[in-house]
Amino acid sequence: MAGISYISAPVFGRPDVAKAGQLNIMAAGEKVAFETVRPLLDVLAKKVWVMGEDPKQANAALQGTDGVARRAQSALGSGDDSLRHGDRGPGLDATRRARLGPVHDAVGRPLIGLTGDGSG
Repeated sequence: MAGISYISAPVFGRPDVAKAGQLNIMAAGEKVAFETVRPLLDVLAKKVWVMGEDPKQANAALQGTDGVARRAQSALGSGDDSLRHGDRGPGLDATRRARLGPVHDAVGRPLIGLTGDGSG
């Protein structure tokens, strides 16, 4: 439609991240329209990633990062299964699995449903 601009701005982050104003937003659209909404996006986001002037670019970035996230979730789930059961024995209990490092804390724990105290 003539005179109407469209900005695509997919967001990345769980509800607690959104509440804290720490989302990552991948935005694309006409420069003038983008600059009009930029102050709102800045309030919501830790970082606004400018993907270009075609809204489809932000949508493509969303699809690509979702694909990576799904693969990471699958890999973490497989890794956690190995840690739980091991190839040659009982594996690790939930508390020991929860201490595997910052990647597991930030990504693995929410994906596999461990609680903050390491139980799960």
